[in-house]
Amino acid sequence: MSVLVSLSTTTFLLPHQDGATLARTCRPLNYVCMKRLDQINDRRVELAHEILQYLIDNPNAQDTVEGITTWWLLVRTIKHQTALVKEALAMLVRDGLVIAQEGSDSRTYYKLNLRRRKRIVSLLQKKS
Repeated sequence: MSVLVSLSTTTFLLPHQDGATLARTCRPLNYVCMKRLDQINDRRVELAHEILQYLIDNPNAQDTVEGITTWWLLVRTIKHQTALVKEALAMLVRDGLVIAQEGSDSRTYYKLNLRRRKRIVSLLQKKS
């Protein structure tokens, strides 16, 4: 990353994957702008690790950018999200906001606890 500094602004020149250069201009000491740049870089590092982990788990794998995005990363994201959803549902069931019931197919189904509806609406209003 290149940085051009002036008294009024700082411009970051970021290389893009297609060879172009993206410019990002920030006011001096603009923490929010710097934080966004850090987040961009952090996400790139995360993606690089996810790709490497996939290749370690599947050493014979090869694919295009589109295939890696669609299949490799999407599958890892879905697995991660599934674990988070299970944890969130367990918390909601524990707090009595959601009811878990076993279906005839032995899978667990989740639904709103109508007795706690007012409490849930109150919680959602506080969040927004």
